[in-house]
Amino acid sequence: MASRVQLVLTALVFVVSAPLSCLAQHDENCKLTQDVPAKPDPSLMQCYKFNTLSCCVSGHDSTILGVYSETLSASCLREYPLLEHFFCFGCHPEQPTFTLSNVAEPEIRVCQSLADALFELDLERCGISIGIANSLMNASNPAPDWEIGFHEPSDERQVIIPKKVFKDSETFLNAIKPPYFENYKVVIVPDDGECFSPAGRVISRFFASVLAVFVCLQASSSFSF
Repeated sequence: MASRVQLVLTALVFVVSAPLSCLAQHDENCKLTQDVPAKPDPSLMQCYKFNTLSCCVSGHDSTILGVYSETLSASCLREYPLLEHFFCFGCHPEQPTFTLSNVAEPEIRVCQSLADALFELDLERCGISIGIANSLMNASNPAPDWEIGFHEPSDERQVIIPKKVFKDSETFLNAIKPPYFENYKVVIVPDDGECFSPAGRVISRFFASVLAVFVCLQASSSFSF
């Protein structure tokens, strides 16, 4: 027990003594509430997995449900729990850890495992309805002649089969960004970093922050043993 306490205290001193430039690696508060995560009351209906602790409230949850309901047909709404998880990003209590907002191009950091799993979903059975113009689809997609439901401009919705339109998970996820994060860029990163994952973080935020500070200090050559 003593050694564990000593480890925590050492890590705390390490973080507190680090330069500010190395501490601002992610957002501080939830984007949707501008506050720390809290238990939602009333409970969430769509993003119910975050009813214990959430970065959103009932009104946000209702909006997320509306957007998700437009994306899939009624018979397919509960067919893809992982896609629901992605759309509920704004309610995830760790959302501030996975976003960087105060930059020219805000980012959502998504783990490679989640990105791959979403791209591999069997969406051929249902299709998804999104606002995208054929001219904006990736030029090197598997089906460059895709014209079913052709629409211009890009704010018109059309039903597509993702693997026939997008060449990889990154182009796909940037076309179906979670509600409230439409102006963010989805960046796919290795699973060993701070990123939005299929099952959430198993590493404590505190020690993940310690690791981030250490990497920053090493990169800036301002830390020495």
